[in-house]
Order: sequence, then C-alpha cells, then structure tokens
Amino acid sequence: MGFPGDRVLAEGDVVSVDCGVRLDGYCGDSATTLEIGRVGSDVRQLLQVTQQALQIAIREIRPKRWWSEIAIGMQKHVEAAGFSVVREFVGHGIGREMHEEPKIPNYFDPRERRMDFVLCPGMALAVEPMVNMGVADVEYEDSTGWR
Repeated sequence: MGFPGDRVLAEGDVVSVDCGVRLDGYCGDSATTLEIGRVGSDVRQLLQVTQQALQIAIREIRPKRWWSEIAIGMQKHVEAAGFSVVREFVGHGIGREMHEEPKIPNYFDPRERRMDFVLCPGMALAVEPMVNMGVADVEYEDSTGWR
C-alpha cells in the first residue's frame, strides 16, 4: 500500500490496485492484484490461495449464516497452504459510504466475537482477503508516515 512514487516497477513485483467510486449516492470498491512479468512460484501460490479464499467466501455467503462460519473456512484454507491471514486490515460493508459496518475479517478469533454477525438479504459487503507469506503481521507505515 502507498502513494505512487518514483520507484519503477520491475519483473517479479506484485502490485495491488484498489479503486473506489461514488455514483448517484452509492459507493463501489474493487481491488485486484497484478503480477509484473514473471513472479516466483511462491508468489504465484500466494496469489492463487488468496483468490481461492475469496472464492470460498463467494460460494458460502448466504442469508442467515454467521460470518464467522465463512471466515473460518477462508482462514483454514489459507493456513493449510502455509500462509497467514492479515488481521490488521479487514473488509467492510459498503453502501452510501465507502467503509460501513460491519467489519469483514478474513479470519476468526473467538476473542473478537464483536466482529461476528449474521448475514442478511440486501447486505453489500467488500470481502477483501489479505494473505501473507510468513507471519500475519504487517508493516503499514511508510517513510512518509502514510498508513
């Protein structure tokens, strides 16, 4: 994450592009991750597992289910592949504002029950799986102080 700068993209880099739009009083949010040229097999696997986690959520979302049931499936898939689920950032509800309740974690922690909810018809959710190689921790402050 960060603002554009002078760094030139190079073969093997991975770039996430996250765009939002407000139109007729509603917001939209979309993100995609792009490979720059050839990437290593470990990076390719990371991207595939992250995409699969999103597909698990899409397949399993339906009214009257608890979000935690879906998040557990996403987390198990990611961790079984040897990766970690980021906990500092989560997806979100979306509608008239870009970031609305509820928060949409891609993991389940029983100590954070406040982040669990029942899915209801008509909800608009931005499910945003975020997966790391190694540990779940992220470094999210750059040299400019942007977070």
